[in-house]
Amino acid sequence: MKNYPEHIEEKIGFDQIRQKISAYCFGPKGKEMAAKAGFSNRFESVELWLAQTGEWLRILEEELGMPEGRYLDIAKSLDKLRIEGYFLFEEEFLELKWVLKTIDGLTRFFNQHSEDFPQLQALIAHIPPQRPLIQAIDAVIDDEGRMRSNASPLLQQINSLISDIEREVQKRARSLYKKAKDQGWTADTELSVREGRIVIPIVSEHKRKLKGIVHDESGSGQILYIEPTEIIEMNNELRELQLERRREIERILRELTAKIAPEAESIRNYNNRLGVLDFIRAKALFARSISAQVPVLKKAMQIRWIKAFHPLLLLHHRQSGLDTIPLSVELNEDHRLLVISGPNAGGKSVAMKSIGLLQYMVQCGIPVPASPDSYTCIFKQLFIDIGDEQSLDNDLSTYSSHLTNMKHFVELANGKTMVLIDEFGTGTDPQFGGPMAEAILESLNRKKVYGVVTTHYSNLKLMADKVEGLQNAAMAYDTAKLQPLYRLETGKPGSSFALEVAAKIGLPEQIISRARKKVGHKQQNLDDLLLDLEKERKEMEEKLAKAAAEEQHYMRLKEEYASLKENLESRKKDILQQAREEAYQLLKNSNSLVEKTIREIKEAGKEVKKNKRQELSDTRQKLEKEVKEGRKVLEPSNEPLEVGAQVRLRGQTSTGVIIELQSKKATVEFGEMRTQVDITRLERVNRKTARELKRQAGGFDTVKEMQQFNMDIDVRGQRGEEAVQSVISFLDRAIILGFDKLRVIHGIGDGILRKLIRQQLKGFPQIEKMEDEHIDRGGQGVTLVYLK
Repeated sequence: MKNYPEHIEEKIGFDQIRQKISAYCFGPKGKEMAAKAGFSNRFESVELWLAQTGEWLRILEEELGMPEGRYLDIAKSLDKLRIEGYFLFEEEFLELKWVLKTIDGLTRFFNQHSEDFPQLQALIAHIPPQRPLIQAIDAVIDDEGRMRSNASPLLQQINSLISDIEREVQKRARSLYKKAKDQGWTADTELSVREGRIVIPIVSEHKRKLKGIVHDESGSGQILYIEPTEIIEMNNELRELQLERRREIERILRELTAKIAPEAESIRNYNNRLGVLDFIRAKALFARSISAQVPVLKKAMQIRWIKAFHPLLLLHHRQSGLDTIPLSVELNEDHRLLVISGPNAGGKSVAMKSIGLLQYMVQCGIPVPASPDSYTCIFKQLFIDIGDEQSLDNDLSTYSSHLTNMKHFVELANGKTMVLIDEFGTGTDPQFGGPMAEAILESLNRKKVYGVVTTHYSNLKLMADKVEGLQNAAMAYDTAKLQPLYRLETGKPGSSFALEVAAKIGLPEQIISRARKKVGHKQQNLDDLLLDLEKERKEMEEKLAKAAAEEQHYMRLKEEYASLKENLESRKKDILQQAREEAYQLLKNSNSLVEKTIREIKEAGKEVKKNKRQELSDTRQKLEKEVKEGRKVLEPSNEPLEVGAQVRLRGQTSTGVIIELQSKKATVEFGEMRTQVDITRLERVNRKTARELKRQAGGFDTVKEMQQFNMDIDVRGQRGEEAVQSVISFLDRAIILGFDKLRVIHGIGDGILRKLIRQQLKGFPQIEKMEDEHIDRGGQGVTLVYLK
């Protein structure tokens, strides 16, 4: 059963995908395959195509040095080999040699990597080495497509004779030309060639003075081109040798053609496979250009696209420097038909077309831009009803064309059909269009059809909420700014926001009020309910985002604390061990000194005993003094803070000098850098402590960090989650270093990145406020963050 309608590819944009893949093809065979490759509903075929393209994607990613070669169409040359008496010319043999070299290179590559790329290797598994044919051609034809001068002994001999005679002819002709020129007979031109023979340009009034044959004359008749009698015989001999060379070249080409002819059909088969490889390679190159992945293929009827993109929209936005909002959606046995509602220009049709185009690409064996965790199944056919199909030729109105399509759907769709219906039920009186659409949707649902419909009709939204097999979805909308967010959200219907949009664009309030009254209480209550739900959802998302940011922040602090604690414990153990070793050494030295002194006292006289006791006393006092100084050297000073005092950040080793003191803040000079610091974070140190801290400094150098820290961070071009992580890490460093003002550059765009970053930062208690930069310095594209 065929897809519907016949021009479905143009409707969903696959014709543009086909063109882009064709542009990546090297040769005409690959382009031909790109033009003809179509949709398959056979699971095994699609699975094979995706596996082949996936393998080539890996080759591109791993950069394995695969030979590129040349992909040429040699079908006409191969056809000539079938005709008796025909032979190939030099340029045709050159193209044949390139193709054989390409085939041979790919065969050797895939044979070497058969375990890594089994599906691609299977395409050329039984192709034998092409070296004998390549060498046979290469022995005769060079890489420029010319016959080699030594292609045969006779040809080499003829070429040698021709070269000798040409040199002699040139020598004699130049001698005759010089003589004629000296006599004033020649025109102001050099030696020339006419009909393959060297001639001298002679002014017509002197034509009798040079004996020879006139081969040509100038347009005015003033110059005659004469072949001198002295070189006629040599030119005749040269001409005979040239004819002999042509006959020998033809003989060699016929002989080479006879060698190749028996392999013609095999080469044709190899060339066709080369076209297939060219097409697969082109699909892989296109897939890489859209960051595509090979999705999981399931036999069960279920689809799950995670962070998927419309490929054409993705490429367009990349060229324009815009962000593209990913699509996440799931269709399964419980929710087969998705009913998408929401305001106009909110992205309903794009979301529906994305789902259809991604499915069509998969069933053509093309990877899609989606998360690798995504999966899909195989449909027997796709039916779509998108756009206006009215026709004067067939006397069909817009609504009649829609009903014609619906008749086809209802009659031929089944549980393995995907349908895409845009603006379901429109084109006629809503009083009748809505119920008709509902009845058709009921029929499709009974047939277990899968698909997506877009609508503004409330009865379809209510039906999707109640009927099993259907599910509501809406395009997210900023109710405060009345702007679409282009994000698909399943599980709830969306409002059309018709009255709100009308108010925003400035339609008179009295008209809007009358319209609101005419809507009816039931419809108005439904829209109000949808608006309230949207506001509540937005508030809940903001709270969840804030809670997630806080949790993430505290988890990071917890990890840093654990790391710091572990580091301190390690340092504590090292210090204690060092102290034990020093104490042991001190004790050992002291014992040695005491034993030595006692021994000397026993052996010495009274005066010596007195001197030794004094030495012991002096040693004890010296040790006590060193221990006492060792304890005090790192203790902070109790003196108050004042301008000129040396200070350090509590818990840090870097020291600085106070150059200005206020009530709660102090301006401190750390090296070549000045910064304001809360005085509660400072402690005064004496000169000795400062020197010791400087000696012991290591690890995290605050001064160096403060000097290198940039108060601006630019996250333009990053994805939302990546940008938030960068900003949070940046904020943590700023808090540690004591900065009080930061600039986050996120760009303007649709304001999505700005909003996401500000929502995440709301959860930080260290932030005093956030605001836009001055309009001259970036305006809404830059957020100023003030820290407490």
